[in-house]
Amino acid sequence: LLLDPEAASYQLVDLVVNKALPLVEAAAQARGLGSGLLTQQAADSPDRVSVSVSVSVSVSVSVSVSVLALALALAGMLQRYSTDLTGTLAALQRAGGEVPGSAAAALQQLDAFANDTRTRFGAAQPQGQAQAYLDQGTAVIGQINALQRDAMQRLAAALRGRAADKTQALLVESAAFAGGLLLLSYLLWCFITNFQRSPATLHEGTQAIASGNLAHAIHMPGRDELSDIARVVEAMSARLSTLVSEIRNSASLVNLTGQQVSDGSARLAARTDEQASSLRVSVSAINEL
Repeated sequence: LLLDPEAASYQLVDLVVNKALPLVEAAAQARGLGSGLLTQQAADSPDRVSVSVSVSVSVSVSVSVSVLALALALAGMLQRYSTDLTGTLAALQRAGGEVPGSAAAALQQLDAFANDTRTRFGAAQPQGQAQAYLDQGTAVIGQINALQRDAMQRLAAALRGRAADKTQALLVESAAFAGGLLLLSYLLWCFITNFQRSPATLHEGTQAIASGNLAHAIHMPGRDELSDIARVVEAMSARLSTLVSEIRNSASLVNLTGQQVSDGSARLAARTDEQASSLRVSVSAINEL
């Protein structure tokens, strides 16, 4: 989550891990060191002692420093952490995230604790009561922990929302994929069915034409090459049927003309016979005369 590309959740994780934890540790160190100094303020010269202190989250060093200077350094560290926390909250707000409600109180108490630490230990001798300072540090730590819990709750809610969005998006994508798969299956089925049926229809039509059945119609809807070939074959069949019809009409006309010629020849022969008989009668009559 520290590498989360979502700005809002990244800022929340940064607040919980990189800001709140070092801040709690620094406040706890300041509280322990400051309350110890205030408790022993009546002791002899607590100006220089040897202490072992963790000055960051990841590095521990053992140094001999002035306790008062160390307390002031912790106060400055608290102030820097407060500035960093303010920047993180501002970045969270700019990213569209909701700033935790406990942030304002935590920053206010943290700044007050840092200023109070600087005031108490800025003089030569620590000032104030140890228990009050201890309670103030405890309150600051509790407020920071509350801010951390609030940020973690908001982070968990944001992650649940993102998970729900991802689940919804996954369902939508799955539904779209399933729909696309069904559509692709339907198109493949149509293609395979049409590819298998078209050659069969075309073969059946050409077989019928080859066997002399010109009345067989080839119906193949579509705009592909096989449909174009089927339409050409259908046009050829229609043209052949027209030619056969014309040939039949011509044959019928020739037959009718032949019958007419035969009838005319028969009538001509009959008339010729009649004329021959009439001529024989005329010849006989002339001979008698």
